[in-house]
Amino acid sequence: MLDIGEVSGRKLVWKQTRALKRVYELKADGEDVAALRFDTGFGSRATGETAKGKWTFKRVGFLTPRVTVREAGAEADLALFVPNLGGGGVVTFVSGSRFTLKSLNFWGTEWAFLREDRSTALSLRGPRGMVRRGAEMTVSAEAAALSETPILALLAWYVRLLAHADEAAAAGS
Repeated sequence: MLDIGEVSGRKLVWKQTRALKRVYELKADGEDVAALRFDTGFGSRATGETAKGKWTFKRVGFLTPRVTVREAGAEADLALFVPNLGGGGVVTFVSGSRFTLKSLNFWGTEWAFLREDRSTALSLRGPRGMVRRGAEMTVSAEAAALSETPILALLAWYVRLLAHADEAAAAGS
């Protein structure tokens, strides 16, 4: 698996590996960079993996939902993502680092995690696709060396997939 820091500036592509499985791979020119797998067909718990480690993501709470990020097998949160009404939100790491997920366009098809100085750490275009979900991701050169970047890449995709599923459920009801 390639280190996400090695592929900054290159076009990265998230793809769902099979139509009926919630398993996704992030690739750079056909080479594996990251993977995100939901534990069940309908739950929110997922495991993400990069060359730098393995983490779990889980949406918790009903009236005030949030997403916990933990190292795989750990009981303590490494980061906490608190969404806002517009689909974005703020992730705060135990180290004190904070990043804001923000929509970059009116249609909500482009998103970015912004650093505290408002510079872009990484951006995501998608998800799109009816049967299989996919998106394009770009990691900025400045974010390539950040220890949080692998988690941000997984978290951005995880949060957008949850938002997309919530939108589809609301449209069907």
